[in-house]
Amino acid sequence: MEKINLHKVDLPDVIKENYDWLDKKLYKSINKSKEAFRFLFYVYKDSSELLQMSVLEKPELSQQKYWFTYGLNCISEFCRLAHFPNEVEEAQIDESGVFSIKVEETNQHINILKALSMATIARDKEKQKIIADSPLYLWEMKEENLNNGNFVTCFLLLMKEYYSNKTFNEELFEKSQQYVILNKSEIGPDIKQKFWIYYMNEFLIALKSLAADNEAEFNQNLIKAIKAHQEVWSQKKALNRGGTSLCRSNEGFLSWDCTALAAMAYDKGWKLEVESDYMPGFMIDGSINK
Repeated sequence: MEKINLHKVDLPDVIKENYDWLDKKLYKSINKSKEAFRFLFYVYKDSSELLQMSVLEKPELSQQKYWFTYGLNCISEFCRLAHFPNEVEEAQIDESGVFSIKVEETNQHINILKALSMATIARDKEKQKIIADSPLYLWEMKEENLNNGNFVTCFLLLMKEYYSNKTFNEELFEKSQQYVILNKSEIGPDIKQKFWIYYMNEFLIALKSLAADNEAEFNQNLIKAIKAHQEVWSQKKALNRGGTSLCRSNEGFLSWDCTALAAMAYDKGWKLEVESDYMPGFMIDGSINK
């Protein structure tokens, strides 16, 4: 069993301050989410960040389940309602019942893969499909650019199709790999390179082996994907001068995509050959849903 630990995090006290502040802020956002459409997104964003920081802060599982449930419920409703701009629709995010809300027009980028990963970890196929079927603009895609052949477009279209009908599109995968080959010199872990493509391509390769039911290959590829995640997010460099270094960004503390892959493999009955701080075990085995 290989163990991949969390990278060294600069200024953990700052993380703790942000964690405490966000925790207090979230409760207000939950109440406002029943009055203003945009707050459905804010609850999702804040909840997911709290879960990411929890890798360091380690709160009780019950607390993380609370954040996880609200975050997923809110982003699922946000994606469902986004089809009806300027309409008054009914929504529900908890057991308190249904409420009416006016759907605001939005151009919000929601990090669709994280939302899909949360729905996967929740083992909620209905929410997976709702998020996958959300409008293209939430995916930062435009109809006229769907055939441009770049990695990001191929990747997102492949994920949209996979979560809509559980079909892994080999043609889109091959197009994505052609892009990687043609742009190899520009793709890498360094912040000056296309680092997102660098580690998400490893995730995509692991997903392909999962879809092909190749357990041995999947385990090898999952390890590569986690290591690529670690390589990127362990950097003591910031994207912008004076900005937060990647190693301190809570986005890097938890690999939602790799955790979702591990959860799907776990549900197949496969034996995982890697443990990692980036992939919480209680998410992989579904304990967070109990």
